Amino acid sequence: TEGQYDSTTTSNNTLRILLHNVDNSKLDPPQPHCSGTPFTYNRIQERLRGISNKNNNTSVKVQYVPREWKDKSFNSLNEVQRLMEFLYQHSNDPEYQDIQAVIVVSTPFHLPRSFLSALSSSVFNHNDVLSALSVFDREQHHHHKHHPPFLKVYAKAAKPRQASYWNRVVAHSQGTLVAARHDLISSELKRIHKYQEK
Repeated sequence: TEGQYDSTTTSNNTLRILLHNVDNSKLDPPQPHCSGTPFTYNRIQERLRGISNKNNNTSVKVQYVPREWKDKSFNSLNEVQRLMEFLYQHSNDPEYQDIQAVIVVSTPFHLPRSFLSALSSSVFNHNDVLSALSVFDREQHHHHKHHPPFLKVYAKAAKPRQASYWNRVVAHSQGTLVAARHDLISSELKRIHKYQEK
């Protein structure tokens, strides 16, 4: 299906492409037209071969978020929510504490909604972690010095690879929508308005 993946940037010029390890057969129900994230992982690995050698200033690596996927569904919202939860909860972990920003990469018609979901999730999880630390501070009667920094969020549209990109029929929204890409723009905008009303 047409979707998104997330990458992070670190202070040492490392770009990490993070994917949740989701087994489609374990979702309830399994998503039609979905090959699962291992397929995406392998495709990205193939396309990235040689990039690190060509650009000495930046290293690129693909990795799974080291957390079991327990949700019964898999969509743009819970995908970015689980990622932000993990990054903020592990902000003091040496493996992840140098991550400074998250770049949401998605198809052009889906990017606005994906980006807004990432922004709201980052704000929510940052405040949630700070609230938990504030409780800890009060209980311990001292100031906690390791408050997590707010992760910057950026958007990057995946570059269309076909001349007929916008007219091509694709599966979207967990396979429930099948239409030409240009026809999916209106449904994306309607969803954004719907989410803003909640």
